[in-house]
Amino acid sequence: MANPADGTWLLIEADAISDNGWVAGIGTFTPSGGAPYTRGWVAQLNLLPGDYNGNGIVDAADYTVWHDHLGQNFSLQNRDPNASGEINGTDYDFWVSHFGDTGSGAGSTAGQASSGTQAGVPEPSTMSLMVVAMTGCIVRMAARPALRRRVAKGGLPR
Repeated sequence: MANPADGTWLLIEADAISDNGWVAGIGTFTPSGGAPYTRGWVAQLNLLPGDYNGNGIVDAADYTVWHDHLGQNFSLQNRDPNASGEINGTDYDFWVSHFGDTGSGAGSTAGQASSGTQAGVPEPSTMSLMVVAMTGCIVRMAARPALRRRVAKGGLPR
């Protein structure tokens, strides 16, 4: 089997994605100094440490997941890879050490295969703000000729 560190993987089609970051699919592998070839593969994505609910932010919601499973044998996603057994205070300390980290939105690395790249993509709220601003500019530009005609006729009505 090829070592992923000795080349480049490119995902072509993802057939399955699990809750804990495993992806199965078809892709090409280009070994260092070799020719690319296509094959089926399974890989685990780089996930955000301490993001126990998988929403891309290490926040209070992750504390809730930790607290709800404290003392239980539970598969806590994005758990410290050195931790095992019951959910405990070590998992809390791990969460605290990553609190505030984010992994979603433009420029992040969470949910990204280790050899992949990302480009910045505007968030939906940014696009909405841009549409509102452009609409205001268009309305203002369209109103200028009418304003000039009113001023030319003797000023604005009171």
